[in-house]
Amino acid sequence: MKKVVLPAVVSLLGAIAATPATAQPNALFGTDVALTELDDLSFMGHEGTFPNGTSGVSMLTTCCNFGSQEVLWEAPMDADHPMIAFMMTREFNGRMEQISDWSYVKHGFFSINAPGCGNCEGGGGPTLKIGCSDTYAVGNNSDRNWLGPPAEIDPWTGDWDPNCSHFDSGEPAVGAPFDCDGSRSLSQSMINALGPVRHRMEIADAMLNEPTATYYYFSQYVVEKEPEANRFNNSGTREVVPTWTGNSWNFADAGNLVWGSPLSRWTGAKVDSATNGDDDDGRVYMGAKVTGPDGSGFYHYEYAIHNRDNSRGVGMFEIPMCPGATVQNLSFKDVDGSAANDWSMVVDTYAIRFSGPSNPVEWNTIYNFSFDCDAAPLSNQTMIMEQARAGAGVDFLVVKGNAPMAPSTAINLGSGKVGGSGVQPTLTLCGGIGLGESGLFNLTHAPPSTGAILLLSDQSNPTPYKGGTLVPIPFFFLSFGVTDANGEIMLGAAGLDGTFDLYMQFVVSDGGATQGTSMSNALRVPVN
Repeated sequence: MKKVVLPAVVSLLGAIAATPATAQPNALFGTDVALTELDDLSFMGHEGTFPNGTSGVSMLTTCCNFGSQEVLWEAPMDADHPMIAFMMTREFNGRMEQISDWSYVKHGFFSINAPGCGNCEGGGGPTLKIGCSDTYAVGNNSDRNWLGPPAEIDPWTGDWDPNCSHFDSGEPAVGAPFDCDGSRSLSQSMINALGPVRHRMEIADAMLNEPTATYYYFSQYVVEKEPEANRFNNSGTREVVPTWTGNSWNFADAGNLVWGSPLSRWTGAKVDSATNGDDDDGRVYMGAKVTGPDGSGFYHYEYAIHNRDNSRGVGMFEIPMCPGATVQNLSFKDVDGSAANDWSMVVDTYAIRFSGPSNPVEWNTIYNFSFDCDAAPLSNQTMIMEQARAGAGVDFLVVKGNAPMAPSTAINLGSGKVGGSGVQPTLTLCGGIGLGESGLFNLTHAPPSTGAILLLSDQSNPTPYKGGTLVPIPFFFLSFGVTDANGEIMLGAAGLDGTFDLYMQFVVSDGGATQGTSMSNALRVPVN
């Protein structure tokens, strides 16, 4: 092994400069609208025959202006108003899943400016005043005169273009030039022809007719100019018990409003979230739950992704795994019920990858992913979500959760340096390297077909370096290799005898990174 000193490392790594963040384009400091009441989940109509029919459902929502800015509340066809999204989920058989469609979204049209949130001066109008509340009852939130497709809205900026919108074109579309002239064409007669279910929150009887499930309804306000830091209170869930009465569904509330993602209600799950850069795009939540092992030694892994307000969508989800592990019973669930656009599911040496860029996890939806694996779970593992469309920020979101990595004695010492993709290369150890043990060092999330050097040291006191952690000095070049087409390398180690700690870290050639290099996290590996 060749000993290397710090000056050589500096020459090798270069100075990795911080990439300037792109600020949220329309953020206005002091904008803070909160969901404060979620109530009166109501049956609005039914199509088909129970238990194989579908219901239209709506709810009451109240918001408060907790900020220091008035918020525009103009009616369509003006673009400056909030939107209110709806969803219903259930926890069943260890999974938290969305059971409603990607439902149409309520467009705000007037604020009543009621008291109850602070020092409200009152007086209804086209703004939500500071310290005031606004309520849309079930009748308003179910009125298709104000419900439009979620795909028309940018949930990150709160932007909506009335020109060529659903309201502009009508249903069926009125034809050019009136379908795209910025004037409302959607008429009451068109709305009446939709029937009792269409464009409301749509839920199949089969999804509600499960007495062992726990149900939640959810709503979210999308507000122009609201900074990301103030959005946690925009959305929340409330537990409810559905009962079929013979000709309709009755919904009995079973708890209070809880702010946050529906995934926060998932019993026993570890939930993390991320954006694709500082204020570049909205937030996506990932929940992970592991049960087992069963009698055959297999663990069941359940994951769910909830896109709160990320405009680019999620088109790929990658979960790391120990090389050599056995994976079976892969499963995917989206919200449209069509098998034609289900995501592909691939198991390679280092990871399980679910991919569906043509059917991404859009905002206000939850997709589910699951499998069984004979590798035990390890917490705080790096998982990757790839953006489905081009746009601001990096192309990947990074979250942490339980993954089939067969726990080892390795201790993660800290972050390295991100690469050109915006993702930090990840070093993990499956198993151990002590006497009688056989372990595998795995490098993932590096560029494909590129050189990578594994550094090793037996010294203590890791060295902070440019916001990351460098293995202790002096250290050695333990091994050099080239990553495969997925940007991964696997190295084996076994049978060391003694009681000491080793420190390991990869340095990666990365043409997209500043001065051409990135660094993995560092690991401390006890050998005893």
